[in-house]
Amino acid sequence: MSPAVLATAALAAALITLMMPTALAAPVTAPETSEWTYDARSGPAYWADLSADFKACHDGQYQSPVNLHSGIESSTTGRKFPEWSMPPFVAGSMSVKNLGHTVQYSPEGNTTTGDAPLRGLRFGDDELAFKQFHFHTPSEHRINGQYYAGELHMVHKSADGKRAAVVGFLIDATEVDNPLFSQLLDYIPKNKLEPAAPLRDGTLDTTPFVAATKGDFFTYSGSLTTPPCTEGVTWLVPASPLQMSVKQLKKLEEVIGFTARPTQYNKEVADAKSESAAAEH
Repeated sequence: MSPAVLATAALAAALITLMMPTALAAPVTAPETSEWTYDARSGPAYWADLSADFKACHDGQYQSPVNLHSGIESSTTGRKFPEWSMPPFVAGSMSVKNLGHTVQYSPEGNTTTGDAPLRGLRFGDDELAFKQFHFHTPSEHRINGQYYAGELHMVHKSADGKRAAVVGFLIDATEVDNPLFSQLLDYIPKNKLEPAAPLRDGTLDTTPFVAATKGDFFTYSGSLTTPPCTEGVTWLVPASPLQMSVKQLKKLEEVIGFTARPTQYNKEVADAKSESAAAEH
């Protein structure tokens, strides 16, 4: 691992010391609010105090993010990654908005060409459409205690809004720019008062995302990692990270800053870890 990643991990550890249901009773949506942040009295430790709607941020039993471990990894459980359709985005089919706490990329207009299938995830008969992806710096999830330089969340929801799944990609820092992220970072509005900016040049190659899901991955039932911390979210986290250069990470961090919720208690993950430890003995 590069010195830049170690430095990022050390910073994350210092700052974060504050600290399988699938069907939801209500639509999985994040409120339009500017009251919560990642800082001081409006940060993660106090989210539940900011609104009655945020109660799960403190009282939830299946919260995210978590420290991922072999007890919930696909190679151990025998689970297969669900059917996932993520064809490349054509020019002009995506926009980016600075939300203050992250930058969010959303599809707009005609996102594919030809007879491309639904862009999203399929769990049996349930289809969850792709809605948006956004970044966190540093990573929110850990693998065996190790943080990464960043994390990208691709959010999917059912048509009725009652089921959600997130494909979360960890990001490792390198010295060489990743062309995929160069294209994405060129359009970021500098502040949240600016309107969403369209990505008009070229196509967005989704091959690196799809390739990462072909190997081992972690899956568990958790929550949104931002208020209202709604539970019942299916998480799918490939074990192999994507790569972004130190320069690209700095460009992203200059816009969104520190945006990682500390790891949380999750009964499913805790139970899986206990069972895995017992099996080893």
